[in-house]
Amino acid sequence: TTSHSQSLDAIVKFYEEALPTAGWNIASRDTKPGTDSAMLFCLDPERSLTIRLKREGDTTSLSLVGRDEKAARTAGVVPPKGKFKLFIWNASESDVTVEVAGKTITLKAGEGSEDPKQARKIDLAPGRHRITVKEKGGESDSEEIEGASGTAWGAIALPKGKVFTNLLY
Repeated sequence: TTSHSQSLDAIVKFYEEALPTAGWNIASRDTKPGTDSAMLFCLDPERSLTIRLKREGDTTSLSLVGRDEKAARTAGVVPPKGKFKLFIWNASESDVTVEVAGKTITLKAGEGSEDPKQARKIDLAPGRHRITVKEKGGESDSEEIEGASGTAWGAIALPKGKVFTNLLY
């Protein structure tokens, strides 16, 4: 994610010209000159790229999300068809419990934080899910995510019972 002072229309034009010369096929676009947002979805033989743009005042924000399915499958990130995958790890120095989708998961202090491959993994139905982290004998925090089919999310238990979520794939 980044931002730029160029107009949204100028940045869209740049990508529409540059991406095909770099081997990307623009598979779909939601762009209308003079609007405050746009989206380009691009493919090449093994990867996809989504570019979302939004104009706010004098700044255009850009969010680029690339997906390499072959590498993601090798890493075990791709969820089963019709599901999304949630990776959970504990970056705090306390044991925590994580509640999501009616399940309670207990994580030891630091569990999975040294090697994300050791994170707990859950395959969930697409939709809104609240993730609540509670530090043993301490504070708690919740975040809600919208898990789309075919995506992967991370939930990191932080010190003082805080939680950080992020779209991974």
